[in-house]
Amino acid sequence: MKRYRICYDKMLVAKGDLNINGELYGGVAAYLEYQVFNKSSGEEIFFTFDDTDTPREEKIEGHYLNDFYDLAYDKENGFIIIPADELKELKDHVIKFRVGMFTKSIDNNGCLEDVSITEKQFVKILKDNPQSFDTADNNFAQNCGVTFNIIG
Repeated sequence: MKRYRICYDKMLVAKGDLNINGELYGGVAAYLEYQVFNKSSGEEIFFTFDDTDTPREEKIEGHYLNDFYDLAYDKENGFIIIPADELKELKDHVIKFRVGMFTKSIDNNGCLEDVSITEKQFVKILKDNPQSFDTADNNFAQNCGVTFNIIG
């Protein structure tokens, strides 16, 4: 039996042609890795799958983990993470997150390619380019994909 955590990427889309140092940007993304805890014991709960199976999205108290936090563009800080109202509805669980990775999506012969960057680079791109990121589309980041972090 293998254990895993669920991760979602939250992408802030670049408006127009954002060119930085010769790279054409489609946007930047932060990957939130969610942790689920038992409210009464405080112990972390991992999702599990058999060796012959694959991990999959799971719900906690009727919600996908992606429902609990949003990411948005912020002029002063580059970005903010916003707790969703669904967190208040939880009876038996506590949901936390950590940012596992930051990426930039750059054009590579007509296809966007994700390239890892640091949080400092992520924030700099956002703060230095408000004309591209301060849009209604980035009041809440786009949710583009789900990945799984296998734990042991």
